[in-house]
Amino acid sequence: MSTGYDPQAMRTRLAAALDEKRLSMRKASLDAGFSETYVHGILKLGRDPGIASLTRLCDTLELSAAFVIFGHDVTPEMDEILRIFQENPAKREALLQLIRE
Repeated sequence: MSTGYDPQAMRTRLAAALDEKRLSMRKASLDAGFSETYVHGILKLGRDPGIASLTRLCDTLELSAAFVIFGHDVTPEMDEILRIFQENPAKREALLQLIRE
């Protein structure tokens, strides 16, 4: 199983999640606080979202960002670590220092 990022697979998982939730691309975009064409740009035009924006979209849609991005889920604890890691450079550096020792 590959753990690398595959943009097309991410788009496929995101589109499937929208279908499952019966949400339009427009509604998903607006619900997450983006322009009405944001998700359309990702799914139909091949734009690559930033990790913070994709995480925000997934949070709004109650989707696992790890699943959408990599195709596998993480525990709630690991998800919390990843969020802290992403959102706070000082905490990220402290955590990296701790686990490297």
